[in-house]
Amino acid sequence: MFTHTLVAGLNVLGSRPWKEPLKGKEATDLWLAQQLRPYGIKPKTLRIGDKILKGYLYADMLETFHRYIPKSDLKALLSENTPELENNPGSKNDDPNDGSQSAAA
Repeated sequence: MFTHTLVAGLNVLGSRPWKEPLKGKEATDLWLAQQLRPYGIKPKTLRIGDKILKGYLYADMLETFHRYIPKSDLKALLSENTPELENNPGSKNDDPNDGSQSAAA
């Protein structure tokens, strides 16, 4: 997913814990990179369709999600977003029984 898409999605969400340190300002690309860097998640240059921009891979975030998000919350999060990811060519299937190892943006 391109960084600008992810940031826009974060900004439209209502009252969330990450909004408090922003003190009413909107999240930015730089702010997101600074938040994810301690977890070893860094933006990469991605090509989606005919666009080439910075963004994040789903697979890069998945390990961190498993480590820090409670299992029940993670399952609900993944089930909400899985249909979108499955429709994305090259998406990573979260099923541990599936041998697929491709990464989605």
